[in-house]
Amino acid sequence: MIYEYITVSGTEQIEISDEWGEVLKELDRKERNNEHKETRRHSTLNNGIDDYEWLAVDDLNIEALLGKKEISNVERLHSAFNYLSDSQKALLKDLYVNGLTEVQVAQKEGVTQQAISCRLRRIFKKIKKYF
Repeated sequence: MIYEYITVSGTEQIEISDEWGEVLKELDRKERNNEHKETRRHSTLNNGIDDYEWLAVDDLNIEALLGKKEISNVERLHSAFNYLSDSQKALLKDLYVNGLTEVQVAQKEGVTQQAISCRLRRIFKKIKKYF
């Protein structure tokens, strides 16, 4: 079998066995597929055409554009607490206001420290989702 491959200096042809020819064809196919996948992944949607420049916003304060007042992080945190259950609020109060440790809260509630830690992770995930 004659196998043709492209080098920097041009096209080369070599004679190889049919078994190695099939292996090289398979490797070439995989390389083409990988290159196709990579070029698709990195190509832009507009292909260099800036038809959507009118969508650009020069003012970074988007709330001002929408007529809304800017909300402080403290206000956002307070409104996020409204989405917590009463038991979740009580856990945060025990830990951060009353200064108890996770072990002390666990003993008080009759559960393990790991259970309190898990509850705390759920609370933080819920607050993070709100933000």
